This record gives sequence, structure tokens and C-alpha cells, in this order.
Amino acid sequence: MISLLFYACLGIASLYAFAGGKKTLGALLLIGFSQDAVRKLTPGEPIIFVVTVGILFGFILLGIWGRRGLLPSFDPFLKWTSSIRAPLSLFLMILVAQLIHSVVKYNNLIVGLIGLITYIAPFLGVVVGYYLVNSMQ
Repeated sequence: MISLLFYACLGIASLYAFAGGKKTLGALLLIGFSQDAVRKLTPGEPIIFVVTVGILFGFILLGIWGRRGLLPSFDPFLKWTSSIRAPLSLFLMILVAQLIHSVVKYNNLIVGLIGLITYIAPFLGVVVGYYLVNSMQ
């Protein structure tokens, strides 16, 4: 029962975040802090609850990209300084090379994509945080 209520709240929060609500940061924190407690209260402790905050995070990111566009949403970070472009480009090339290496070595695209997401997620977190903080002003 509690898991159904949690999923309903996650769905409402996801739609609200996608629409660009002003209290999205609060919803993100509420889902993030409650996901493990709900997992432990659910019979069998399903592992899916560990990534539910990622679902909400994804809806926030899709909402930002829908309103601003994919590339324009990164403009504030790339305009800070031109000296960050070379290291960032090198980092992205290394990530692509590692993705190719993982796919070839393990013959599994999912393994490579998990690694790619692990390294890209902090950058996407900075983008989401920037836009959430600026929307509160």
C-alpha cells in the first residue's frame, strides 16, 4: 500500500517537475529522502526504489531541455570560460572511447551505458541544480 502511494507521489512530482513547477527542488528532496524508507517498508525490499529519484531527476532534465533546448541549456556553463572547452572535449572523447572499449570487451551495450551514465550524471546534476536555483529567484 505504501509503495503505491509512493509511486503516485512520484508520478505527480514527475509531471509537476516536467511542467517546470517552482517547488521542484522540494519534490526532488522529498522523493530522494523517502525512497529508501519506502523500500524497507515494502515486502521484498525491491531494488527499484533505489533509482526512483533518478526518474524524477530525468523528468526535471527533460523539462529543462523541452523549455530551453538541449544545447542552449549548457550555454551558461560553456560560456564561463573558453579554457574549459578543451578539457571537457578531451573528457568526452575519453568517455566515448571507454564506452566502445566496454562494449567490445564485455559484448554488452548496457554495461558501457551504465559506466557512461555514471560519469555524465554529475554534470547533468550541476545543470539541473543551476536551473532549479535560478527558478527560485
